[in-house]
Amino acid sequence: MIRQSNPRAPAPGSEATRLPLDAMTIAVTGANGFIGARVSELLSTLDSPPKLRPLSRRHARDQQHTVVDLADPHSVSTGLRGCDAVIHCAFDFLDMAANLRIAAVLASECAAIGARLVHVSTAAVHEPFSDGELDESRQPADGGSDYKQIKLAIEDNLLRLAREQELDLVILQPTIVYGPFGRAWTDSPIRELLTGTVVLPDEGRGLCNAVFVDDVCQAVISALTVPLASGERFLISGAAPVTWKDFYTAYQDILGVDAVRLQPADVRSFANGPVEDERREVAVPSGNQGVDRDGSATVSPALSRGKQLKNLVTKTIGSRAATQLNMWVSFLLSRVTGGTVHKLTGAKSAMFSARCNVRIDKAKRLLAYEPRYDLAAGMRMTSPYIVETYGRLARLRPRRKL
Repeated sequence: MIRQSNPRAPAPGSEATRLPLDAMTIAVTGANGFIGARVSELLSTLDSPPKLRPLSRRHARDQQHTVVDLADPHSVSTGLRGCDAVIHCAFDFLDMAANLRIAAVLASECAAIGARLVHVSTAAVHEPFSDGELDESRQPADGGSDYKQIKLAIEDNLLRLAREQELDLVILQPTIVYGPFGRAWTDSPIRELLTGTVVLPDEGRGLCNAVFVDDVCQAVISALTVPLASGERFLISGAAPVTWKDFYTAYQDILGVDAVRLQPADVRSFANGPVEDERREVAVPSGNQGVDRDGSATVSPALSRGKQLKNLVTKTIGSRAATQLNMWVSFLLSRVTGGTVHKLTGAKSAMFSARCNVRIDKAKRLLAYEPRYDLAAGMRMTSPYIVETYGRLARLRPRRKL
């Protein structure tokens, strides 16, 4: 598999002087999503904003988005006409293999029109995380979850296209991104805290490389204009890691509940109520597609009827509404069962136990990236969203010592 940071000599417009933001037309895929919506908002509120073209699979209420089928070359060509850069945030969790095709179509069109492609990937491509420092010099290993494999296959394919089609490409790899509307690292931990007990391994001392969403957006915006050789990859995280105990306790304090348990390093499990393997809850869900080493799709065993129903609901009402529905269902069930012990197992437990420090030196040097939000500041920004969205459920939850 191809994993190079600088796959070729600079393309025109990469290390050459680039347009200023206010002279650019910028398309954003996944403009209804967590990072895509926030980066669009921040760009639009600049003193001298660029022309924005938010792209979505469906119209958003009270928003002027261009509806584009990202897997269709003609639709993408029309949607990107006149663009100077594309921020690719979209990801289809219900059809994992489709993301490979989408990235390839976007890359080919960007190469054809000379637009820079800023691809928002994930630090999960480096899983499993080990103790010590992690930077871009580490080559990701094969294997792991469908999500990791798809994201890694997309990166490898984009780097190949950067060489073959003279694509101007920047790849960003954010770590644990939290903030308002963050499903994986805000909504999911909140759901756990409201529906039972969260058991953190190794007394919660593992390192959490948390980064507030606005800092990720800062890196995205910088990547639009900084002269770079094509194919550069950047890990994007906070200024310094925190512990998982600090991360979950911050959410617990906002909710006003007491739901975090610390598992001693030499104890493997708690026997206190129903136990739920939480790996599938915080990790990004996969669909019915897998990925071979070469990035080609393979069909996994059929989805359970429950998973099929969940996917159908998500497609019908949208991911945000589906998240809220799932929260209410989980909460009501927890009141019937007396609460769930959310215990981490397998790769998720290893991740929460690892003392991995993600380095951002390269992003600081080449993107002038400087995280502005430590955990306290990021949680202050996130607190109003949590209170508004989950405050009612938090008030219904018994205030008892666990």
